[in-house]
Amino acid sequence: MSAVKDAAKGAASRAKFRDTLWFKKGEVDAINAHAAAVAAAEGRAPELDRADSLPIEDRYLDDGTVTQSDSEKYGLRTGVTGRTVALASAPSPKHWHQQVSERDLVGELGSARARIARAIVLVAIGAAAVLLFVLLR
Repeated sequence: MSAVKDAAKGAASRAKFRDTLWFKKGEVDAINAHAAAVAAAEGRAPELDRADSLPIEDRYLDDGTVTQSDSEKYGLRTGVTGRTVALASAPSPKHWHQQVSERDLVGELGSARARIARAIVLVAIGAAAVLLFVLLR
């Protein structure tokens, strides 16, 4: 019984999502897109990638095709455990640091509400005019 569990556990661990496959497939897709454009220009039908016919949840499962060099090139692991250094950000434009008063904010909100209220009143007047036109006709 434990052999069956071990086999199922081994298959489940091999069939996990691999970020390496995600990035590798992106590069392969770029190459395939270029090849498809060349094939279309020559009037040939482009070749379809076998992985593109799979459901999205199955496209990036580890199928054993990732090599060590693929892991080094496309993997997210750096092999180093530790703190990362924060990058310095560019200085913000000076006008972003200006303070906005509450009065200005409330004024902007009030003007939007007033426009909406005017629009509702105009629609109601238009509907009443159409109704009167139809009834008095």
